[in-house]
Amino acid sequence: MAIHTISRTEFHDLVYNNTAAFMAAIEANEGYIVKNYYPREKCIALREQVLEINAHSDPSWHPCLDGVPDYHRINDEYPKSWVKARTHTYYFHHFNNTAIVDDFRDIFEIKNYLAGEPKTAHITNQPSDGLISRVLVVQYPRGGGYLAEHADPNSKFALIQTLIQMSDYGEDYKTGGLYIRPDEAAPPVMIDPLAEMGDLMVLSPGVAHGVSPVDAEQSIDWNSRDGRWIILPLILRSDYNMDVNTKPKQLSDQQ
Repeated sequence: MAIHTISRTEFHDLVYNNTAAFMAAIEANEGYIVKNYYPREKCIALREQVLEINAHSDPSWHPCLDGVPDYHRINDEYPKSWVKARTHTYYFHHFNNTAIVDDFRDIFEIKNYLAGEPKTAHITNQPSDGLISRVLVVQYPRGGGYLAEHADPNSKFALIQTLIQMSDYGEDYKTGGLYIRPDEAAPPVMIDPLAEMGDLMVLSPGVAHGVSPVDAEQSIDWNSRDGRWIILPLILRSDYNMDVNTKPKQLSDQQ
């Protein structure tokens, strides 16, 4: 399989001016690394912001209903998770934090364009509107942060998987990270060594993928600032409009 490295300008041109070829490549499980998509200094600033949130508020969980706050949650192999994981995730919504969500407006516009919707659809929605835009900041801590191998449903609003690298492989963590498995018998293809902080990784949602344990030989520290960090802009159904068929499907316990 191919992983293409392109510029932000080339990516936008491909999406908007050569859509059929772009989607054909995605459906063939090809991927893209879009260099310097989100400035390094903004990645660092956002990471500091969420670390302040962690320092001054307790982890919690809230259903995606009207009035949902921005919050953060530790998933230490929570048994009811759709996909087994060890992560610390921060949740941001436009109705609570316009600035953070608007920083990724162009990604939401691309998702809407590919879905055949107005480019600004759903960005300012409330949960009772059925669909919302949400930005996740996810830490896979050193000491074994991971995400089990899974596939994401290829829904109208998730025709592409978009992840922004928020840390540097080899510096913030030494081993583990994002991989894809093009077919069941294939060895995993490691993606993180190909990307740097601020790069956008664009993949097929349906390709088997996971995050292998990050620096598994270390002791886990949920308050640590290092580890693997990503930003994940999503358009998703709220809990007023929940459909289990739109949830990720774990393929194995393989990490």
